[in-house]
Amino acid sequence: MDWSVLEVDPGRTLERALVDDPRDREAWAIYADFISGYAPRFGERILLELHRDASQADERAMWTARVRDHDRRHRREWIDPGLARLFDRRGKAPKGVDLDWRFGFIFGLRLDGGMHHDEPGLDASLAAVLESPLSRFMAQLSVDFGTRPSTERDGVRALIRASSSRLALRELRYNDGHGLSQIDELLAWAPRLERLHVHGRLRGKTLEHARLRELRLQTHEEPLQLQLRRPAQLPRLESLAIVSRASDRAETLASCVRALLDGAELTALESLALVLPEAGEWVVHELAAIGLIQQLRVFEIPNSGFGPIAAGCLGTLSRRGQLNRLERLAVPGHDMHPASLRLMQAQPWELVLE
Repeated sequence: MDWSVLEVDPGRTLERALVDDPRDREAWAIYADFISGYAPRFGERILLELHRDASQADERAMWTARVRDHDRRHRREWIDPGLARLFDRRGKAPKGVDLDWRFGFIFGLRLDGGMHHDEPGLDASLAAVLESPLSRFMAQLSVDFGTRPSTERDGVRALIRASSSRLALRELRYNDGHGLSQIDELLAWAPRLERLHVHGRLRGKTLEHARLRELRLQTHEEPLQLQLRRPAQLPRLESLAIVSRASDRAETLASCVRALLDGAELTALESLALVLPEAGEWVVHELAAIGLIQQLRVFEIPNSGFGPIAAGCLGTLSRRGQLNRLERLAVPGHDMHPASLRLMQAQPWELVLE
């Protein structure tokens, strides 16, 4: 197929609409009609999936079979040579490279360095996908470097950075447990990002994004040595999880979390999960002091130490009418003191202990 027809209107305008909302079925139907004039089988492939998604449960298997049969017979016709080199003769990608196809396009890519041992490397595999016209609507990227060499890490970062202006990424999962993960750089890569999960040695000077709704930060270090120059600006963030396996003093862990969140723009935040070794007692007090717990609907503190100090703090806030929004408190993995347990069970929110 000659993809250049999509670089000018009306193709360009149609694609922008799909990048803005890849779930718009009407936009996909219009796009299928347009692209059928240049690649009839590709347009047919899009329409097949639209029919499958709109079908009743008893017809879903039939439409799924038709989609798979169409892919088996025709997908090679529009796969470009660079992407084709990624597959073997049976059409299989290398182990550790998993592609998610929608409407004939690559919507998601997962790279697992723990399983990917053969050539090409993770960076070469990512390059083959990003350089393909079929990745123009790719919305999900997951990279787990495992023990892959630093050259591949550098190559992956460079490729994403170079492609950031055109990527339609909504979800990025980035696991580099052995290297530095620059949070500000990851956020800058994807202006449309809605979900970011990061595991590694976390660094960054800013924590800002206009669209991010879900953020998970995981580290083995003392948590969040980000040293932000200014308070975090995440106005649409609804869900935040912070996970640390560090063995520092509980007070230090709690102070790090407070330093990260104090003064932050988190007006939409409703769900907070904290997995901090033995720091639950302290972190509840710290976050209550800055008014963050008071806005939550869901608060999870699994395996983090939850005792009389934390229970007393929440009980006091509840008596003052400051926890009226809280619907669920999850504290699994704790042998709670009987008095603390009775106090929490007497509250109006759901208490989850397992």
